Amino acid sequence: MVGRGGWDLFRSKEENLLLELAQNKNKVIATGGGSVMHEKAWKNLRKNSIVVWLTADIKTICNRLAADSSTDDQRPPLTEMGTMDEISMVISERLPLYEKSSDLKIDTEGKTPEEVAETILAEFKKGN
Repeated sequence: MVGRGGWDLFRSKEENLLLELAQNKNKVIATGGGSVMHEKAWKNLRKNSIVVWLTADIKTICNRLAADSSTDDQRPPLTEMGTMDEISMVISERLPLYEKSSDLKIDTEGKTPEEVAETILAEFKKGN
């Protein structure tokens, strides 16, 4: 989508979808990392949701992107920087938003998706 309509169109559609998803209950929604920038939509999403922030170090994120064969088609670069520099910049810009807009923070470093899911479930059972 970004390749066809640019980032502005992508972000606009992303925000509209978040506003639509905010009406749902009892659903798991995996948003993109930039979704947290849509303050109004994110605020609405949080009314009926618990937001879990999944973290990893920059090298791990780069490795995960490189291992995903759909990355080139699904995630075009945001800048002219290299992947590591770009991810570092984006994370540092969004960090305050993630910190204030998440109910639970889970470090995914060295964990499989199944282990992350188990960690999230355990936290919910504890009442976090």
